[in-house]
Amino acid sequence: MLESIIELTHALGYTLTAECVETRYQADRLDGLGCETAQGWLFHRPMPAEQVAELLDKTTIPIGE
Repeated sequence: MLESIIELTHALGYTLTAECVETRYQADRLDGLGCETAQGWLFHRPMPAEQVAELLDKTTIPIGE
């Protein structure tokens, strides 16, 4: 089912962001299926918007390793 959703999204010309990614297994599976981006607890806890730019300036988060 997930693979079909990703394929349909791409066929429509959209990119896909998976939400609520909590484990490395989920991230690896999504990456293997062609999901371009993801967000969730695996990558970072929620924070105020003004802290995001500071975090991105000093952090590299590998996806798909």
